[in-house]
Amino acid sequence: MKITLYNRDRANLWLEKEDSDIWKLKVDQDHTYVLKYMRIIGYPEIEAIDPSGGPFISVGDILEDNEKRSYKIIEIINCTTFKLKKENGNN
Repeated sequence: MKITLYNRDRANLWLEKEDSDIWKLKVDQDHTYVLKYMRIIGYPEIEAIDPSGGPFISVGDILEDNEKRSYKIIEIINCTTFKLKKENGNN
């Protein structure tokens, strides 16, 4: 299961489900710099990240997977690991 993310640098950027509520940020091999040059907002707890070319992703954002199910970001564990919660009303 994955959530495709828009990126202005045309990178193939997505969140991929690893566990029941843990998702990993991934990028194609030709655009690894978008994660290398990402901005991290918040300390000591990460409140948001902004990969080069976007998107700006913050705690509380609602994202939709490839099957139109909605998930809310409830925690950014580190700059590439997120905790998401399925929103009510999803199948």
